[in-house]
Amino acid sequence: MPRAEFAEYDSTSPAPRNACTKNTREAILDTLREWASDNTATKVYWLNGMARTGKTTIAYSFGEFLDENGSLASTFFSSHLCVDTSDVHCIIPTICLQLAASGYLPSFSHLIIDVVEANPNCKSWRIPKQFLNFIVRPLTAAYRDTREVVVVPVVVLDALDECSDQSLVAELLSLILKHSTSLPVKFFITSRPEIRLKESFDNSLAHSNFILHEVEKEIVEADIELYIKAYLLDGFNRHDWPSQAEVKSLVNMSGSLFIYAATVCKYITQRGSSGRPQPLSDVVNFASETSFGVTQPLDVLYKRILDTAYDSTNPRERSDIGMVLKAVVYIYNPLSMSAISVLVKIPLGRVQSALAFLHSLIYIPSSQDSAKHISIFHASFYDFISNENISLEHHLNPCVSHESLVCH
Repeated sequence: MPRAEFAEYDSTSPAPRNACTKNTREAILDTLREWASDNTATKVYWLNGMARTGKTTIAYSFGEFLDENGSLASTFFSSHLCVDTSDVHCIIPTICLQLAASGYLPSFSHLIIDVVEANPNCKSWRIPKQFLNFIVRPLTAAYRDTREVVVVPVVVLDALDECSDQSLVAELLSLILKHSTSLPVKFFITSRPEIRLKESFDNSLAHSNFILHEVEKEIVEADIELYIKAYLLDGFNRHDWPSQAEVKSLVNMSGSLFIYAATVCKYITQRGSSGRPQPLSDVVNFASETSFGVTQPLDVLYKRILDTAYDSTNPRERSDIGMVLKAVVYIYNPLSMSAISVLVKIPLGRVQSALAFLHSLIYIPSSQDSAKHISIFHASFYDFISNENISLEHHLNPCVSHESLVCH
């Protein structure tokens, strides 16, 4: 059976995940907790929102809550940074194996073993056949063999819009919505409101939904303010900084985008030295560069970070940064620091130096283990760097970058 290695919510994934900052996102999390504990509620809950609004962080916190309360069935966190977590064919087998390991329905694991032994070619099954034989039939049979379930456990499927084949995702959603009412599990699903996915949900009444980017501005701003204060105060342990006026400026710049707040906080702490933070005025001043558009401030921030990185280096270091960025952004499966060094033919020490300028854009493990994977923090940076109209002089053409990596 195909299985995604980094699909569980708390796995050490190349795509970094974290829970919500304490006391943030309480309204939506309270709603989800109530839905999870109500056996009369709809079996499917769709949290949708535009890119960069914090869906994965909410899914992580919700998964953590379910796990602590013994009501987590399984999780599949999709990411384009990993081949298997972006492969729709891996979703059903992965959640099936997690369900079997959970012991939620004792006879379920034996039923799955029977299916696999009787069908050695099951790896090649299409989505409908997978769903019928790994989910519908064994769950239904296992449920008949057990006592009444006190709380229906929840399957968490995050960021389905990051899967490589959206037509297959739509097919899977249609199957979930069709069979959900008769299954002894619930499904919590997050995604952007992509047209194919939205059509699947629009054609069914058997679900609840929450539109994240329509949350009142005041609530989002309050949560982002809490996040910024927690991050910066924890990073520098100074009670006189940042000032309330500086925090408000960062909140206004973030708008409804948690990823903006997260990136700007990483940038500020990265640029600090000797325990002293980067002056916030340096960050706030470029707010005037932004123009209208919901995600434009994040693009300006990405440009500013790269400007600073390149302006602080000599020509050889700038070349190193460019080659390392190409490897981190465009290699399909994330590589370790040592593997990147071999691929781009740059000594490991110079790769480490190049990455030192990019901590607010790229996930670099805190340990000195050069075997751990390096990856971008968020898919929005890929959108930025691959679009010449947005990234301008920092544009990395995907085709040219792949050719450069091959020929380097």
